[in-house]
Amino acid sequence: MLSVAVPLGLALCLLLALPFLLHYHLEETRARQHALDSENRVLELAQQAAVQEVASVLSDLRFLHEQNEMRDLLRGDAPGARERLAAEYLTFVSQKPRYEQAAVIGADGGEVVRVDGNDGRPTVAGAPALQWKGDCAHFQETMRLGRGEVHLSPLDLILQGGAVQMPLKPVLRASVALFGAGGERRGVLTLSYHGRRLLTRLRAYAQGGASQLWLLNEQGYWLAGPDPALEWGFAFPERSDRTLAAREPEAWERIRAEVAGTVDTADGLLTFRRVYPLAGDASASDAPAMASPHRYSWTLATLLPHAALSKRMAGLAGTLLAVYGVTAPLLFGGTLWLTYRSARGRARLREAQRRERERMLELAHANRLASVGEMATQMAHQVNQPLTAIVTYCAAAQRSLQSGAGDLSRVREWVDAIGEEAQRVSAIVRGLREFVRRGKMAPVPLDLGEVVAGVVGALRPDADRRRVKLGVETPAGLPAVLADRVLVAQALLNLVRNAIEAVSVEPSERRRVVVSLALEGDRVVVSVADTGPGVDPGLAGRLFESFVTTKPEGLGMGLSITRSIVEAHGGQLRYDPAPSGGAVFSFSLRRSAP
Repeated sequence: MLSVAVPLGLALCLLLALPFLLHYHLEETRARQHALDSENRVLELAQQAAVQEVASVLSDLRFLHEQNEMRDLLRGDAPGARERLAAEYLTFVSQKPRYEQAAVIGADGGEVVRVDGNDGRPTVAGAPALQWKGDCAHFQETMRLGRGEVHLSPLDLILQGGAVQMPLKPVLRASVALFGAGGERRGVLTLSYHGRRLLTRLRAYAQGGASQLWLLNEQGYWLAGPDPALEWGFAFPERSDRTLAAREPEAWERIRAEVAGTVDTADGLLTFRRVYPLAGDASASDAPAMASPHRYSWTLATLLPHAALSKRMAGLAGTLLAVYGVTAPLLFGGTLWLTYRSARGRARLREAQRRERERMLELAHANRLASVGEMATQMAHQVNQPLTAIVTYCAAAQRSLQSGAGDLSRVREWVDAIGEEAQRVSAIVRGLREFVRRGKMAPVPLDLGEVVAGVVGALRPDADRRRVKLGVETPAGLPAVLADRVLVAQALLNLVRNAIEAVSVEPSERRRVVVSLALEGDRVVVSVADTGPGVDPGLAGRLFESFVTTKPEGLGMGLSITRSIVEAHGGQLRYDPAPSGGAVFSFSLRRSAP
């Protein structure tokens, strides 16, 4: 029993693990999707913040461009125009400390007006402090723009004396070209925005979370990154190779090829989104024309470390393992217990089957004993014939011997005939004794033709008395079946006797019973067909139950016993209405091995 129960218990425990694993996988997928949704929400807020910051810079640039003092300056640089413009810019920068500088550069590249923020203490640059900006990229790019077009410089660091100013001061310059009344180019208006303000606002969206927020330029350099030592690599020769392209080339390829997406990297889950700061302002009704707004972009990205995802799942894994650790031993122990109970149950079923077979044999024996009484007249008639012949032969032999002139050859014939008739009586008595014997079911290779002949022979006197035509259809060459001779004979006798009784109520010309044998596959089918009134359809479904009968004086046990005998041999008793009226009862027995 243990040899079966233990492997079965282990197999069930493995099967039990499947729903736990599936649940963990589904929760892991759900947690990953939740993390992605959260990261995308952070990126969406950061994108909105970046676009809003740039939009406010462009709005302020338009405001400065449309001031009356600027118009006066562009009409011809009237006396006092520069001073009035410088005063306006000083007030503007004082009210908006997010700007590092506001400046007007002439067409020759020299500064005309400049106001410096000075970390919250703005000042107007005097004439000696004004600088030449003709070689600056943002000046040259803006001078090529048309009227109203805006140029936005890359987010860069302020230089001082050709070197990066320390501490670092990120700056974003928005510029617009200036035109005189005749359409001539008069210079450039530049508004320099403190980039640190933008970076601080962006980083705030990732605070309190497990991920890092990155801002990268178009070359893959970090403007805000995982480590200050990796930032602004383009401004420091020793950091020139510190790019995402060098660190994660496959991820960078995806970023350059797609507007948004997610990449699994060695460090974690990288979610990215491209931002076009100039395009965000293009929807404003008073917005100036943009200089190729979709050419200028940043990349916002978040990196969620693998450890953060694993930490989210650690609690669930612990809970599932705890539950599995409780249920698996219970399942294993339950399997052992059920196997034990099942084994005991099977033993009780086998005992019940044995008792059922014994009950069937007892009922069959009782049925046979009851049949003997009904067959007494027929048996007496069969025994009477050979006994009469014996008496006749004995008297003839006695007279011949007493005369003294008897023919010994004739006496020898009469003695032989006496022996044959005695054997007939012996066979009849032996058949009756075997029919009523009680014993265990003993299947043996059996010729069903012989059994049919014996049963028909036993019932023929009754059939003749009732004027019933009793026929047999047995094809040659039928194989033997594996069955108990006495029980099969009893089953067949019950069916044939029922058929004889059923047709007895019909007119004499319709009283016919046919017993036939046929081979179907590996089974021999026995059929008993009659031309009687058939079976009431309301009774057909209960025909083989105990104590169900259509006979006024019947007990209703014959068909029930017959069914038990057939089922004990692995067969099934069937009833079918005959096409021309009457009934057909049939059963099949498996052929014995050749």
